[in-house]
Amino acid sequence: MIHRGDGLASVKGDQHRKLKRLLSPLFTASNVSKLEAIFYHVAYRLRETVAEEVVGFSSRDIFGMLSSTALELIVKGGISYPLDCLAAGDAKFSDFQRALNTVLPTAGRLWMVIPYFESWRKLRPVWLRRFLSRLVLYLPWKAAREFKQCCDLMDQTCRDMYGYQQNLSLKKLGRISGRDLCTHLLEAKESIDCKHVLTNDDIVANMSSIILAGHETTTSAMSRLLHILAARPELQERVREEIVSARTNNDGKDLNYRQLDNLPLLDAVCRETLRLFPPVIFVGRETAQDTIVPLKFPIHDMAIGSQELRILKGTRVYVGIGAINRSEELWGTSANQFIPERWFNREDRTQHAFKMPGVYSDSLTFLGGARSCLGMKFALFEIKLLTSVLLGRFALGLSDKEICWRLDTTVLPYVEGETHKGPSLPLIVKDLQVGDLGEDHKRESFTK
Repeated sequence: MIHRGDGLASVKGDQHRKLKRLLSPLFTASNVSKLEAIFYHVAYRLRETVAEEVVGFSSRDIFGMLSSTALELIVKGGISYPLDCLAAGDAKFSDFQRALNTVLPTAGRLWMVIPYFESWRKLRPVWLRRFLSRLVLYLPWKAAREFKQCCDLMDQTCRDMYGYQQNLSLKKLGRISGRDLCTHLLEAKESIDCKHVLTNDDIVANMSSIILAGHETTTSAMSRLLHILAARPELQERVREEIVSARTNNDGKDLNYRQLDNLPLLDAVCRETLRLFPPVIFVGRETAQDTIVPLKFPIHDMAIGSQELRILKGTRVYVGIGAINRSEELWGTSANQFIPERWFNREDRTQHAFKMPGVYSDSLTFLGGARSCLGMKFALFEIKLLTSVLLGRFALGLSDKEICWRLDTTVLPYVEGETHKGPSLPLIVKDLQVGDLGEDHKRESFTK
């Protein structure tokens, strides 16, 4: 319902397999590594924005800046559209970002009627579908009106981006990156295999779907990672030393995709953060046919253990990502503890009795199988690169405001007692390029 056409998140069966096969080459390591220049350009602009905000040493809410950066990276890197989210005054994309942040929590409040809205998506005749869609704006239900407005704004903004890329294709002009989603889908649309499958609505739907998925989940993951490092100054300093040492050995140049991926401590911190605190803690699935699921651990019901679970066609099944990522059977008695070092000697881990079918680190953070996260390598590169740039310039500490993490659609940070103000992550930020700031600026949060 959020996306007007057939996006990757909404299609099933053969259509999903064909679409994922079509999109997968865009998110391989080799293609993502070509985005280094774009990623560093945006990351350095984030660094300068933070430096201007803190002026040496101060407490600042960095959530909004992380959200803007994540949006700019997915739009520039994934769609090759010249977006400047960190610059003030762009009302159009401020509204777009607000819609992205609002649409899924609003949809959560409409969970009872979303299936009915979804049934309208391909309703015929078209005039009836449009009439029912407009009718939502007049319902005495604020959440329904907000949801409709968010969907309309997202759809129109993505259509504007698509129109921009169509014009570039017609004029044969260069793009920000060598290979982007729009260009790839435009070429596929004209090919013999795909021209009768992909419509303009489908291309816009896939743009919207990838922007929505890549923006909010990465913002959540980056926020959690920086909050963890702010609470653990010794670990933060070790990660910083590893990054600085790697840059020094690289003649002071930016680290490329492979070099960032080969930093063991940074990699371990990312893996442990995403294992213990996945941005999405559960996902829903629906069985396409009657099936029997074999169980590694039996379900005990009235003293009778069952080694399998029978699920009927059409049953809604919820996969507990957060639960399996903390399973003691898989991760041992330290499952609920943050221990990055567990990733250093992976062969010695207690959990090798069996493996999870996830695509990342024996966890389900990026899911597994046909519905695994398409943009995993894009997201991991983004997280590691932003962390390396920020820690190379700033030291982070906890502010005096308590942070609570709440589940909207993703898990987001809020200030305790101020949740009505929306997601927020105030941290103490010290610019390491500024000289000694004196005793008055020393804060307990950097040493506890």
